[in-house]
Amino acid sequence: MEPELENLVQADFINVEIGVAGQFTEANVKIAAQGFMFATSVTSPTTVVAVSIGGYDDDPRELWDIEEARKYILRFAHLISTNGIRPSKLFYESWELIKACVAKEEGKSVSLNKNPPSHRDMIRRDKDRLRSKLN
Repeated sequence: MEPELENLVQADFINVEIGVAGQFTEANVKIAAQGFMFATSVTSPTTVVAVSIGGYDDDPRELWDIEEARKYILRFAHLISTNGIRPSKLFYESWELIKACVAKEEGKSVSLNKNPPSHRDMIRRDKDRLRSKLN
């Protein structure tokens, strides 16, 4: 195995930049989703993946308040969710970002959870959801 891939497989946490300001195209979001899904397929089941968007470091707004970023994040979230990516695979703040984008898009107020659950709790919730769907 190549050293870079071996490091990815053994990682506890990885970050995937899914897009860059001014380059939010359908082709790029599909590439980002494929890269994300590859990263999650070669890592341990307990590895969490954070997503990031580049190009907004100097912008005081939150990403969900930037329409083009919000729509891109929602498209990305749709692509990975239709491919079976569970919320527990995402770093908690990345999951909160997606939820904030959904709320903003629906015209609801955005409120972030100030007391995030542990990663173990998120995995347990995923397992419980899967069990309830199977029963």
